[in-house]
Amino acid sequence: MISGAMTLDLPIVCILAGGRSDRMGADKAELLLGGVRMIDRIVERMAPQAGFLFLSGDSDRETGFDAVKDDPNGPRGPVAGVWSAHRWIRAHLPGAPGFCTVPVDGPFAPADMIARLASGNRCAIACDDSGDHPTFAYWDMEALSAGFTAMTAENSAALHRLAAHCNARRVAFAPPALFNINTPDDLSVAERLYAEAGAD
Repeated sequence: MISGAMTLDLPIVCILAGGRSDRMGADKAELLLGGVRMIDRIVERMAPQAGFLFLSGDSDRETGFDAVKDDPNGPRGPVAGVWSAHRWIRAHLPGAPGFCTVPVDGPFAPADMIARLASGNRCAIACDDSGDHPTFAYWDMEALSAGFTAMTAENSAALHRLAAHCNARRVAFAPPALFNINTPDDLSVAERLYAEAGAD
């Protein structure tokens, strides 16, 4: 059973919220930025861009959206959420051509991010001057299936390798669109960026 409204003329979006947050030392989804939980900030940004929205993680974080736990039979590491989302979509939203992923710790994702990533009808990853950021991505379902098969053969669990196997195109964004909050110092920078932007 799935919850929430569905408008599949817009892309499916999965918020990756199941990481261990070792460098942060706290659950990043529950961190406050400008007094609001990170998970609530990214949901607010993604919901208008998504035809269907769900979370990759152990719980729905009181958002009311479906939460998909990592499949214990799948890969470990950063690929796990994408693997589990792929399988869940196959089971619950058959026929969907693909889906986007965004990390829970990316609170500055712009309002056109999903449309730009999904516009080419093929796998795509976001990039900026610092390099590739494959947690911000569009994954074509068929290309992803082939990519997982190739990764199993090489015993890899890196999102960069998955993107390469999927022949993902790159979509460039200007800072701070892809800023990730991985450490307490990053959170301090994000608070400054948030204040400078005069965000709500």
